[in-house]
Amino acid sequence: MTIKLVPLVELNPSAYNPRTADPKRLDLIELSLRKLGFVLPVFADATGEILSGHQRHLVAARMGMSAMPVLFTKPLDLAKRKSINIAFNRGTNDMSAVDTPASMTEALQRADIHGLAAKLPDREGADLFPCMTAEPVKVCDLAAVNNGRWVQYAKNTARVLAGHGVTMPIVCTRDNVVVNGIGRLEYAAEKGIKTVQVVYITDAERDFTYAMLNYLTMDFNIHERYEDLLRYNSFRRSRGARSYLGRCFTFLLLGSKSSNTFDVTEPESTKLWVKTFGKTVLDFGAGTLSETKILQGVGVDCVPFEPYRLDGETIDRLKSVEPPQRIMLSVSCSCSGSVLDELDGTRRCCSG
Repeated sequence: MTIKLVPLVELNPSAYNPRTADPKRLDLIELSLRKLGFVLPVFADATGEILSGHQRHLVAARMGMSAMPVLFTKPLDLAKRKSINIAFNRGTNDMSAVDTPASMTEALQRADIHGLAAKLPDREGADLFPCMTAEPVKVCDLAAVNNGRWVQYAKNTARVLAGHGVTMPIVCTRDNVVVNGIGRLEYAAEKGIKTVQVVYITDAERDFTYAMLNYLTMDFNIHERYEDLLRYNSFRRSRGARSYLGRCFTFLLLGSKSSNTFDVTEPESTKLWVKTFGKTVLDFGAGTLSETKILQGVGVDCVPFEPYRLDGETIDRLKSVEPPQRIMLSVSCSCSGSVLDELDGTRRCCSG
């Protein structure tokens, strides 16, 4: 993909971007653009809808810039644009699974941002767009220098973006130490990709760049912007459908072996599975019902359950948003009686 310098007026922020900006963070973005420029490009779909770079677009406009570097994706439907937007919101930083906006903000505060920035001159003109001078570098050379620094979560995010045809540049110092994009490098190495695009920075810029690209983040408003996607679609992803039983159905039988090594439809395997788990089971979190049907096919009375109401094999959206009825479950109690455990979270012992 080729980075193009595009007029700001030809780009449109998406209405569903879950990040929420505040004045202090926007000021830090402006500081970053003044000192580093666009180390990474903005990403937009074929129509000019911004998928990653909303805040930089806003700040560039208030700084009086007329254009910014953009990488355009192939045409994407709305569902894919939303999913790639979420991936970008987690994929720009070298995040681990435990990183949160709060923990990253704390790290940013410890980094002495303004002290680091004071040592760097302001950029002007073409120097504002270092990503446009990215260089092809051999993955094996980068991997040799950065071996042992891998971040699994960052690699997984890079894989998601690559699945949509998006490859972000990697940011390095001249000795090939990765400052941003360690997950992208690991993904490229595992896929056997020969070269990647690298944006080089100076040693003087290293610490400031690391803080700006890995610590500076925005708060997320996913629960409102993506409520429909989260409520109805996440648990029924087509990629979650299997032709074999998943780990939760086989871990007692297989230990550390992969689930796809066990075929429950084979007569001996069916006997072993039934002996271990019985002939009446509840598929909790049944999703697309693929595993439910596999078990039903070998004679197991498998009842599917989802917190979202299913009408046959499709979701009943109206029922799914109804308040749940109280369901009483009887469980053992230390007083030798029983406890009635309600869906609303209250507990009541039989003795009062």
